[in-house]
Amino acid sequence: MTRLRGPTPRRRTTMSLQAITTTTLATIDRMWATSTWQARRSLWTRYLQFCTTTCTDWRHHLAPAMFITSTATSVQTQHTYGKTLATLLRRFGQDPQTLSMFMTGLRAEGATVPQHQAAPMTRRDLLRLANAVSPRLKAALMLAWKCGGRWDEIQQLTQDQFVTISSERIIIAWGRRRRRRARSPFGRTCTQWSKAHGPQRSRRCW
Repeated sequence: MTRLRGPTPRRRTTMSLQAITTTTLATIDRMWATSTWQARRSLWTRYLQFCTTTCTDWRHHLAPAMFITSTATSVQTQHTYGKTLATLLRRFGQDPQTLSMFMTGLRAEGATVPQHQAAPMTRRDLLRLANAVSPRLKAALMLAWKCGGRWDEIQQLTQDQFVTISSERIIIAWGRRRRRRARSPFGRTCTQWSKAHGPQRSRRCW
């Protein structure tokens, strides 16, 4: 008589609680880019220091708006602070309704009116700066100037992402590390720079 055997159960990989916690936190850490984490952590630290100095509970509905007012910055900067704090407060389960009202008032004062931006760095100024630093930093400066990449994105590039490198053309596959619009959060972006046409971006599958 032939015995029928069922499917062999899979072996469960046991992980320690510390390993599970570390992996979970590492996954959460990829929620925002490194520069975003640094900027938001810095603002949140300043906010907590303000609350400690003024003996104010950080959960008080007026505390975020009071802190932003105390910075005495432009309405555009205050509006940016407000958006950041609203995001962080929601992460902590707080309702930033009063802060939203404060931001509405800032918009009425022209917070969303574009500010005058500094002129872009010229090639002459770039070369003057690049010639004074190490070759590795010089390459990063030239790359950031050509493709308009954020500094943390340039820093995290690996050799495999440089698809083509020649005297006439450089093609970089940014992968999923680059921030992108919500309408296409999982697309892959390629930056192509050529002497003839300058920087170009196109959607490609690799």
